[in-house]
Amino acid sequence: HAHDGLAADILTELARSAVPIDLLSFGAPDGPGFRMGFALPGSRLPAAREALDRISARLGCATEVDEKVGKVSLVGVGLLNRPDCTARLLAVLARLGTTASWVSSTNLRVSAIIPLDRVPDAVNALHQE
Repeated sequence: HAHDGLAADILTELARSAVPIDLLSFGAPDGPGFRMGFALPGSRLPAAREALDRISARLGCATEVDEKVGKVSLVGVGLLNRPDCTARLLAVLARLGTTASWVSSTNLRVSAIIPLDRVPDAVNALHQE
């Protein structure tokens, strides 16, 4: 797949700039083109922008950064054996009227991308759950 090479180029450039990424997703949208999304620590945003600018200039593509989102996570062990954890996280967010745009589940963590201004309330509600 040609997109795998493009994703590798982008990730290599980010790695050279010591930008850790999380919640990676990529693929072709409906129609021609390529889309890739990921989360990263806000403290690494300047380095990520520089890396993405280099990639954009080299490949002639556009980049978009959404700074109005944040990530909340449940952390534990064996979470893939506990699908109720993902359901509970989403239920807490729903009670707050907050919609997750991305959700990822691993054995050690369940994470959701939500609007940045909702992160403090979501963290408090998840701690009370």
